[in-house]
Amino acid sequence: SDPIILDRTMEIKAIAIKEGLVDSEIYSSKYIAKVKTPIIALSAGTYTSEQETSITCATEGAAIHYSLDGSTPSTSSPICSSTIPLTRNATLKVVATKEGLEDSEIVSGSYVFQCLPPVFNVPDNQLHNNAQNLRLSTSSSGAKIYYTTDGTDPTTASSQYSTTIVLDGNVTVKAATIKDGWNSSDVVTKAYSFKCADPVFKSESGSYT
Repeated sequence: SDPIILDRTMEIKAIAIKEGLVDSEIYSSKYIAKVKTPIIALSAGTYTSEQETSITCATEGAAIHYSLDGSTPSTSSPICSSTIPLTRNATLKVVATKEGLEDSEIVSGSYVFQCLPPVFNVPDNQLHNNAQNLRLSTSSSGAKIYYTTDGTDPTTASSQYSTTIVLDGNVTVKAATIKDGWNSSDVVTKAYSFKCADPVFKSESGSYT
């Protein structure tokens, strides 16, 4: 007599009956109620600083489960109750669930974190006459700088920058910013050249007796 509320997955069977007539055939129809697809607020992409994201679902009362390692989330996965911190390379996968409804579609986003290259305080486009104090810095929080002076590309096995590097002769310095769980920066190469200072004559030129 009234509309049937379809608020969960159900199969409805129906028959029509009238006195004096043979009952109708029994007909059935299955209705699948599914949780709406959740929405990840932060766009997938490459970032140079740590991020966080929120996840929403338009189905009231749905639980949002997620994984950060690319595995398929399920009801045994962590529940997103606030924001999710993203501090290293991750593939975020999300599913929303609710009792009586089929799980939502799984949505995912890949997040890549890129270290910023180190900055050199001494320019390399000029001849230097005196020793130089080279300092390296980076804007990537928590990252370490590794460097070489033998022409090879730096790795975590190379010298780690911690204090001023004294440059007192022709040398090529290569440096990179490295952080666990992040993509390493591009290698920055600086070739430094040194020239002896010109001699200074204490006596002026001329004729003497």
